[in-house]
Amino acid sequence: MNKVIENIKERRSIRIFKTDPVSEDDLNVIIEAGSYAPSQGNKQTWHFTIIKSPSMINEMIEAARIWTSNSETPAFRERAKVIEYDLFYGSPVNIIVSGKDEDPYSKTDCAAAVQNMLLAAQSLGLASCWKNMVTGLLKSEYGSAIKLKLGMPAEFTPYFGLVLGYRTDVEIPVPSRKSDCFNII
Repeated sequence: MNKVIENIKERRSIRIFKTDPVSEDDLNVIIEAGSYAPSQGNKQTWHFTIIKSPSMINEMIEAARIWTSNSETPAFRERAKVIEYDLFYGSPVNIIVSGKDEDPYSKTDCAAAVQNMLLAAQSLGLASCWKNMVTGLLKSEYGSAIKLKLGMPAEFTPYFGLVLGYRTDVEIPVPSRKSDCFNII
């Protein structure tokens, strides 16, 4: 089978990570893969914020606990009650993909960049998970100070997050796929 198709079919969202650091070389390949994503008019309206600092990750986890415990969404409030609640699942690298505010296609461009990064991680033997809750946190009143600490550009909106690391030995079952999701005319 073609290696690209194999990576697409084998990639899973992992929610339990080892604490082993991700090499700089692998991280650079993943970021570069994101920058090669298609974008409307080749504008490349994204910005990637890479978070590896354990203290920054912990600060964001604590802010997420406060944010979710005060949320209007019951499922978020329930999550906040779990003492071990970790927004990043223990991953050593977290990436926030932000898009330029003035561009109407920016969010779509950023989604393509995330998909490229997820597939690049898979091809390098890394585990990943698309993580949108981090962007909810950053858009909340609790996230303003964090955005400043992260040096995120003011004219960009955080749209997506992804977490990277090495998977544990926990087996992830292959989810079933919809067979009625297309129409050929």
